[in-house]
Amino acid sequence: MPAPRISVIIPTYNRAWLLKKSIEHLRENLIYRGGIRFYIGFDGDEGIGKMFSGDRDIVTMPGPRNGLGANLNRLIGAAESDFIFQLDDDHILCEPLMLDRHVDRLSRDTSVGWVRLMGIAYHDYYGLLDGEYWRVLWKSPELYIPSNRPHLKHRRFHDYFGLYKEGVKLAETEKEFCFRCKAMAKSDAPDVVLPLDAVSESGWTHSGKSWQIVGM
Repeated sequence: MPAPRISVIIPTYNRAWLLKKSIEHLRENLIYRGGIRFYIGFDGDEGIGKMFSGDRDIVTMPGPRNGLGANLNRLIGAAESDFIFQLDDDHILCEPLMLDRHVDRLSRDTSVGWVRLMGIAYHDYYGLLDGEYWRVLWKSPELYIPSNRPHLKHRRFHDYFGLYKEGVKLAETEKEFCFRCKAMAKSDAPDVVLPLDAVSESGWTHSGKSWQIVGM
């Protein structure tokens, strides 16, 4: 049976040069036996569509211009695959990242919906050891369990918890989603897992000016 395609979704705002760098590093370092297609939602820089013109593996679309949540929701809706790799345009993958086993886990275990792949350290998680992963408990003191940092997820996660809130600032988009997930999570909720061997700190760099810090 052929491996399912992965849809990589990247929202961006006026950072074409950084987006190009991010995609170049992803193409070099994402290792997967199946196909990968990129979906770019751009709020602001109209030149991004032309920049990737002719590249069959990159789909670009103007954002709804109603905040990060609206941009992400449109990308999730456009993604052709149930397997969605999400990251921001300023997350740069610096080391090889193998995705096959994460896709396999999401495929065969419907109790898992989200695999975190960056920025796992320094979070106040409670978890249970589950094979090659830590399964994060929703009762953990940490708010940012389904963080917007790079992750691979199955569409069933959003089927259960819903999409992102639209029309709010960047920080509020992520915060509201995490609050909602913790409040909604019951025994049948899809879980977030952390790979035991994830290079979540050394494998990534966070580049460029943060729009969140400047209050967008």
